[in-house]
Amino acid sequence: MSSACQTRRGHGAIRTRGMRASAKKQLYEYAAQLDMRVVSQWTDECTHLIMKDLTMTQRALLALVHGVHIVNDRWCERMATDPSVRNRLEVQGELAAVRDYFPQPNTMAAGNPLIQYLFHVDLWQPRTAQRTLFSGYGFILSSPAQCQRLQAIVEGAGGVVCYPVGETVTQVDSHGEDAEDCPLTPVMEAVTHGMANHADSLQWYLVNLDSPTETGSLVVTIDKANDLWERIQR
Repeated sequence: MSSACQTRRGHGAIRTRGMRASAKKQLYEYAAQLDMRVVSQWTDECTHLIMKDLTMTQRALLALVHGVHIVNDRWCERMATDPSVRNRLEVQGELAAVRDYFPQPNTMAAGNPLIQYLFHVDLWQPRTAQRTLFSGYGFILSSPAQCQRLQAIVEGAGGVVCYPVGETVTQVDSHGEDAEDCPLTPVMEAVTHGMANHADSLQWYLVNLDSPTETGSLVVTIDKANDLWERIQR
C-alpha cells in the first residue's frame, strides 16, 4: 500500500493501489484536516509517500531520489488528531518529524541481512546528495517499457537514460564466440546514440529489468556497456 498528498503549503503524499475503501476514506479525511491533497500519480510537488510497509517499488525509489519522506498511515492520523502536532504544523508551517513513522520492511526482508540493511530508516532519509546519485552515469534500457519504469528514477538522481525505438529486445549477448557477429539490434542502436553523445563524460551500463514480482518490486540486472560500445565502434 502506498499513497501521496499535496497541500497549498506544498506538502504531500501518494495514494496506493490496493488500499481498502475504508482506509482510503479515512486517509482523505485526515488529508483534508491537514490542508493536504491526496494524488493518484507522482508529481514533483509530492513531499510524503505513505506506505503500509516498505517495498522496493518505483514510487519508493522516486521518493528516495526526490527527497520525499516515506511514512506509514499512522503518520497522517497523528498529524490530524494530535492538537499539539497540528498546532506545530499550522503555526510553524512544518510537518512533524517522520522518523518514528517510517514503514517496516515487508516480509521479504525477514532473515535477509542485506535487505534489512537496505531498508534501514537512515538510508531513506532525504538528502541533497540523492539528487546527484547517478551523475556521470548512463543507462541503456532494453525496451521503451523498461524506460517507463526506470527513466524518472535515473533522471531524478542525475543520470542519463537511452532506450531502443522499434522492435523490442530483452537481451543482448555482448560476450562469447558470436559476440562480434551480433547484428545491430535496437538496444545497440540505443547504445550507439547515447554513448556517441556522451561517450567522453559518462560511464555506461546495460540494464535488464526482470518481470515485476507479485509485490511490484523492481528487480534489476546491470552489466557494463562500455565493451559493447567498443565493438560497435570497430
